[in-house]
Amino acid sequence: MKRLILAIGCWLCVASTMATNRLTLSTAEGSPRDTVTLTATLAATDAVVAAEVVIPLGDNISYEAGSAILASARSNGHVLSASQVGTELRVYIYSVALQPLRGESGELFTCRLILGDKPLTQALVPQVVLSDASGNAIGREITNGELTILAPEMTIQTPVIDYGHIPIRSTYTQALRITNSGNMPLTVSEILFTDSEYSCDDLPVIIPAGATQPLSIRYAPTMYGAVSSKLTVITNAVNGMYNAVRDVTLKADPFSVNELHVGNASGIADDTVSVPLTMNNMEAIPAGQVQFVLPKALHVVDGAFRLSSRATDHQAMLQQRGDTLTLYFFSPTNTPLTGEDGELGTLRLRLDGTSGTYYLHPLNTVLANVAAVNMVSAVSNGYVTIRSPRLHAASSVQMGQVAVVDTLLAALTLTNNGNAPLVVERVMFLAEGYRCVTPLPLTIEQGRSAMLSIQYTPRADGAFGTTMQLYTNDPDRRMYSVALTGKAYEPNNLMLSGQRAGKNYVLTVGLNNYSQVSALQFELAGLPEAGVQLATISRLAQHSAMLVPMGGGTYRVVVYSFANAAISGNSGAVLTITFPTTNPMHINATVSNVVISSMLGQNVASGDAPTWQDELCEHTVTVLTDNNAAGKAEIHDAE
Repeated sequence: MKRLILAIGCWLCVASTMATNRLTLSTAEGSPRDTVTLTATLAATDAVVAAEVVIPLGDNISYEAGSAILASARSNGHVLSASQVGTELRVYIYSVALQPLRGESGELFTCRLILGDKPLTQALVPQVVLSDASGNAIGREITNGELTILAPEMTIQTPVIDYGHIPIRSTYTQALRITNSGNMPLTVSEILFTDSEYSCDDLPVIIPAGATQPLSIRYAPTMYGAVSSKLTVITNAVNGMYNAVRDVTLKADPFSVNELHVGNASGIADDTVSVPLTMNNMEAIPAGQVQFVLPKALHVVDGAFRLSSRATDHQAMLQQRGDTLTLYFFSPTNTPLTGEDGELGTLRLRLDGTSGTYYLHPLNTVLANVAAVNMVSAVSNGYVTIRSPRLHAASSVQMGQVAVVDTLLAALTLTNNGNAPLVVERVMFLAEGYRCVTPLPLTIEQGRSAMLSIQYTPRADGAFGTTMQLYTNDPDRRMYSVALTGKAYEPNNLMLSGQRAGKNYVLTVGLNNYSQVSALQFELAGLPEAGVQLATISRLAQHSAMLVPMGGGTYRVVVYSFANAAISGNSGAVLTITFPTTNPMHINATVSNVVISSMLGQNVASGDAPTWQDELCEHTVTVLTDNNAAGKAEIHDAE
């Protein structure tokens, strides 16, 4: 017996330990604004006298007042009280007589819930307290419920669509992005526009739950001016009751396209080019104006602004103040230009600058319609490209020396470092006696060089010089100055010749003189130290001559006149020097310190260096002299 009682006690203990009390909420679903029933069941192994169930409902679910009903099979004289406090449903079940609920499992109570307007799937997580007859809390377990509102929901991702500043007479497309935030397919059935220039051809469209669909909203403006309108989206969102209609703002600033474009031109410096002005216009344009700040390299010419054939009853005007050029055109009868695209006119400009690109930026542009409203929508720049030559040459030329009876030629190298042909148009000299021999005009291609030949004919001896002026098409060197210098002299020189005379050799000294000469002197070295004799010829009839030994085979020859008489004649022999020879013979005779004196006592020796050959005596006599009239005579006697 004791064993049986003990066994029963142990079983009760295990049963008490394994006892479960579980409250379970049901699931329910429906459409927005539907009313659904929520059921609570209780499986209890303990004597439950009272129960408190608090269910958070949220903002989209509400309790239908008075709909909570206690299951009669579980009631044991119990009372049920239910109400919504805030967003919570609070259900109380209790027995005044402290009697436990009947049965161990089954439905405890039901209530009706009103679904809201937004789709959702929400877990119902109750807070549950179970009590026994002593008011003590009884252990419990909970199984949550779930409530689903089935509906599509429209969310507009682009509440404002702005097409911006756009030309009229074209079609533009922007995307209206719609997201289905619900849990059922969303059908966009229609889009209504307050402006007939908008349209959408993508309808109807079905957007799956959770997806985003772009719809193309086309805009084809025909009138200019900022506008604001709207579109209305018609959908099946939430059974057509909530969110079914949604407005979207449409903005645009369409404008009439009336554009002035400045074209481009290219030419060589000093050329005249025509810069085209074109206009494409949607409005009827009878008048307009445009200004330019002209680069210094560009200059207008007479009749510079000319209208095209689009002008039928129009006048063109041009006004320049300083470097600001203003072009006007207008119709006295307010007649619009013909056509909607093409050349408006041309601006003729002279190119007076060096190589480069010179921009024409239109300023204060007006394209007026017949109501005198400026309709210009855009302008564009143009430019003029100038190609020009660039002269490179020496700034001075040393022409050298020339006898007053001769003509001197010199050359100046001209190089064109530019990118257009260089033209030397004329050459001028600031003194007489000079001449450009090269035919003019002289054209030198870019990257090439040419020689300019200069001739000078002296009129008197002495240093000469002048400035040569080159007139070219180089914009930076319209006139280029070159200094010319040189020296002219009167030709006065000694001439030597010789021949064998028996056992002697006779060296004849001749004088070619342009000037009147009254005396002369020179030194002759390399002769024998004895037997050298001097004799004068008739040209020295009024003069005396001396041969002065200086030692070592060097002699000084002096010719003079106490009366300062001029040596007669201008050419021919003046004296002879005779000296004995041997056979074979080789004599190096050096002439130096030559002085040919004018009537004023000036040395007018020019220092010419003649060369001659004495074939009869088979002697070669050469005199080499420098500009100081010093020289060397070599006498060779052949076998």
